[in-house]
Amino acid sequence: MNTAALVRKLARTCGGCRFFGLGTLPAHPRFRQSLLAACQASMSTSRAEDSWDRVLDVLSSLIKNIKRADGKNWRDAHENMPVYLRRLGIDNAVQQLSVIHVAGTKGKGSTCAMVESMLRSSGYSTGLFTSPHLCDVRERVRINGQMVSKAVFSDHFWRCYNTLQAAATDDVGMPGYFRFLTLLGLQIFLEAKPDVVMLEVGIGGRIDATNIIKAPAVTGITSMGFDHMELLGDTLDKIAAEKAGIMRKGVPCFTVPQPTEAMQSLQACATAIGADLQIAESLDAFKSQQPSSVGLAGDHQILNASLAVALVHSWELHRLEAANASISSSKLAATATAATSATNGSYKPEQLQQQQQLTNAAARLEQLRQYVLPD
Repeated sequence: MNTAALVRKLARTCGGCRFFGLGTLPAHPRFRQSLLAACQASMSTSRAEDSWDRVLDVLSSLIKNIKRADGKNWRDAHENMPVYLRRLGIDNAVQQLSVIHVAGTKGKGSTCAMVESMLRSSGYSTGLFTSPHLCDVRERVRINGQMVSKAVFSDHFWRCYNTLQAAATDDVGMPGYFRFLTLLGLQIFLEAKPDVVMLEVGIGGRIDATNIIKAPAVTGITSMGFDHMELLGDTLDKIAAEKAGIMRKGVPCFTVPQPTEAMQSLQACATAIGADLQIAESLDAFKSQQPSSVGLAGDHQILNASLAVALVHSWELHRLEAANASISSSKLAATATAATSATNGSYKPEQLQQQQQLTNAAARLEQLRQYVLPD
C-alpha cells in the first residue's frame, strides 16, 4: 500500500487526529504532514455534514401540523407573506425581479424547466423555483440550471431563519415549510441577480406563497384538471378561478387549450382583472419539414413546449420594452432564434428541440430503465 492510500485508510479508521496519537507513527515528516492534512480534511467534512444535517432538521421543524383542508389557515398564511418580506427587508427588492409565473394542474414544472433551458441556452442568466424536490431540497432553487451549493443554501437559510425567528410574534410567527422555502429562494435570487426568474406555483395560484410578485413579466397556466379540491373547489370553474389568481392587469397570460368550463372561467377572470389572456400557438402551426418533438418524454410535453415558447417570446418582448431596446444585440439575436421568430411563421421546431433536449426534469417521465417511467 502506498503512502497516500495508507493515509486515507488511517484517516478513515481514526476519524480525526484527536483520536490517534501521531507520536506512535513513523517519524517521517512527509508522512506525518500527509496524515495530519487527511485527518483535518476528514474532520472538516464531518463538521460540514453535521452542519447540513442541522439545516435540514430545522427546516423540517417548519412543517406545520395543519390539515391542508383548513382553508382559513392557508389564506391567513398567504396574507402573512408581505409581513415576512418586510421582516427580511426584501419587500421592495423582490418586485424588481423579472418573473415568469406559471400555474396549472399538470405540466407546471416541465414548462418552467423548458422556459429556463431555452433562455439559458440563449445566453441569459436564470433562476428557477420549482416544487417538490425529489432527493435534495436544493433542487427547488436553481441558478443557471444548477442547484445552489450547500454552503450558499445554508448561509441564506440561517440569515432568513434567524431574522424571521427574531421578529416572530404571537400574531405572525414563523412561516411554514413551503412559504419559508419561497422566501429563501427569493433571497437567493436577489443576491444572484439573474436576468429572469421562473416561479412555479405550489398549489392553486390566488393565495399561493409565490403569488407576491405584483408585476410579473408574463404569466402562464398549464393544462387544468381536478387537483387539491379540498382547497381549490370541486368544479373546474372554481379551480380555474384559483389558478387565474396569478393574472395581473395589463400583463399577458398564456394558456393551452382547456376544457370548456375551465376556459370560460379563465376568460371571465382575465376580463375582470384586465389581463391579456391568449392561447399559446401549437408547435405544429409553425413551418417545418420535421415533426415537433422536445427533450422531455411524453406526447403531452408538446403542449407544454407550446406554452414555453409563448412565455419565452413574451418575456423577450417585455425585456425589450423595459430596457428601451438597450439589450445587447448578441442576446437579442440568440433569443430571436428560439422564440421571437415564432410569431411570423418562420420558427423552426428543430431549434427548440435542440435547446429543450438540454432540459432535465427529474421524475417527469424520466426513463430510469426499460419500462420504468416515473411521472
